[in-house]
Amino acid sequence: MKLFLLKGITLFSLVIFNVSAFAETKVAVLSLQQVLKNANFTRQQYKNLNADANFKQLNEQVKSLQDEVKLLRKQGETQSLTWSEAQKQKHLQDGQAKLDKMNQLIAQQRQITNQLDVTIERQLLPKIREIITAIVEKQKIDLLLNDPVILFANEELDITQDVLTQLNNAN
Repeated sequence: MKLFLLKGITLFSLVIFNVSAFAETKVAVLSLQQVLKNANFTRQQYKNLNADANFKQLNEQVKSLQDEVKLLRKQGETQSLTWSEAQKQKHLQDGQAKLDKMNQLIAQQRQITNQLDVTIERQLLPKIREIITAIVEKQKIDLLLNDPVILFANEELDITQDVLTQLNNAN
């Protein structure tokens, strides 16, 4: 009985110790993706990209092909009952060719934007790390969690806006 009581007291004191140790731990939350996305530098880089003549042309080609595919689909729905098998086959081939071209252009768009994202991250992450380090030291933060894994956090724990403001002021 004494052994059982001793184990119970030991377990209780460990739980209390862990809870009190956690209570002293200062936790903060940061959405790194939000900082990267909303930084002035990022916005300017995407503004420059969208103003680029080649990228504009690529976007226009994708939009044009999307419109053509919609038109072909509508024609197929409304007129295919009167077409011969050869006409139906040609229509399907035309549609598939346009879809393939459109997907190729969309892949080019993604490649360009992915490359831009990598460039932005390479440029901003060192500055963001410096800012985070300064905030962590100043606020004596023990644990910093990245927002995508957080289900709930008090807004007072979120340092995202502080990091973003300092980053934008630094540039």
